[in-house]
Amino acid sequence: MGATKKLFEEIRQIQIDAEEGIMDSLHAYIELDKLEKTVKDSKDKLKELAFKKAEQYGEKSFEDFGAKVELSGKTTWDFKHIPAWNDKKKELSDIEESAKMAAINATKNIESANNSTGEVIVPATSKYSQFLKITPKN
Repeated sequence: MGATKKLFEEIRQIQIDAEEGIMDSLHAYIELDKLEKTVKDSKDKLKELAFKKAEQYGEKSFEDFGAKVELSGKTTWDFKHIPAWNDKKKELSDIEESAKMAAINATKNIESANNSTGEVIVPATSKYSQFLKITPKN
């Protein structure tokens, strides 16, 4: 696994070079983003093969190649075909939209209330996050 260790070191060097101003930080971020996408794509393509190989160990948990491996699965449930569930989702969505509008109004010192009941609508809280979307040109 010497090649893997060398790759890890090269990746870390990109970070260090950017932090020290040797490499442009945006360029470093874009290069790491490309690497991340390549790794994810490769993992996705190997997932089924790796799972089959792991099953051959005959245990749900084992260690090999310097890592602990655990086999597990999950059941995903779908409720979209249930009318009552859809009604409640719509109700929740309406509450969320009202609370967002109340929060926007609160920034203008305007209190929001339900037109039918007169009940004050509690404003939603929010947090702001920033993202860099990187799209390869090739």
